[in-house]
Amino acid sequence: MSVTPALVSESTGEMKRALDSSLDADRSRLAGDLDWSCRQTGEHVADDLFSYASQVLAQPVDDYLPIEVTVPDEAPPADLVRSIVMCGECCDSQ
Repeated sequence: MSVTPALVSESTGEMKRALDSSLDADRSRLAGDLDWSCRQTGEHVADDLFSYASQVLAQPVDDYLPIEVTVPDEAPPADLVRSIVMCGECCDSQ
């Protein structure tokens, strides 16, 4: 299976559906067997998607663009999920 922009967008939509049912859960707890919290993991996913889309769009010749996403700690869980989805949509807009 090839990874396409539409597949990334579809995946983030699926992630939103899964996470929307647990918006009241404790985001400070560890995410599965990771050393990161659920909130940190969500921020990392948003950052990876955004950074990937940025590299594809800019097509830097000599280096990886030094750009990243941060989500304020005080952002509500719904905003973190919206940020992840938006970053996935960036991939689909290429």
